Amino acid sequence: MSPRIARFQWDEANLAHIALHLVSRDEVEQAFLDDFARLEGTQVVNGEARNQMIGETKDGRVLAVIFAIRRGEIRPVTAYTAKGRVLARYMAGRTR
Repeated sequence: MSPRIARFQWDEANLAHIALHLVSRDEVEQAFLDDFARLEGTQVVNGEARNQMIGETKDGRVLAVIFAIRRGEIRPVTAYTAKGRVLARYMAGRTR
């Protein structure tokens, strides 16, 4: 999305959650730095905006990442391998 990302908020809770989906911290951060990464939308959950982005890791894995912005930092909530329509939208954006 942008090389100007300042910081990510990581702790045991969100690291454990993404690990359930076999995703690592490095992969999430790589997906944000992907030149073709794109914001897919925002939903409000318990009064907090949760954004979804799609981006590719250095190893070619396309991830969907749900995140919030807290105190000016990106806090990943969950991340998983993009499939179906989400993956198709990302791939369509790469060909433009």
